[in-house]
Amino acid sequence: MDDVPYSVSESLIRSIEGNRIQLHRKLPKSESLYDCMSRTVPFYKEAIYPEAIAQGKRVLISSSENAIRGLLMHLCDIPEEEVTGLEIP
Repeated sequence: MDDVPYSVSESLIRSIEGNRIQLHRKLPKSESLYDCMSRTVPFYKEAIYPEAIAQGKRVLISSSENAIRGLLMHLCDIPEEEVTGLEIP
């Protein structure tokens, strides 16, 4: 987290709300497809697949569009330039 800068406005707002001085970092408001895939694909491989799919169980995955898009990209070998146009309800 050392590469994430501090936010003056966020620190000020939270310090006023908490009645004490607090420093808060300016975290990104969204994640890239790569960021989502770096979390979801390992979780799928380490938890979902061995604990459910490999045992023949049905699985329902509910998540954000970007996380689902990244997982589909991995599972179905969809190229990155095509997955961005994929409609996910």
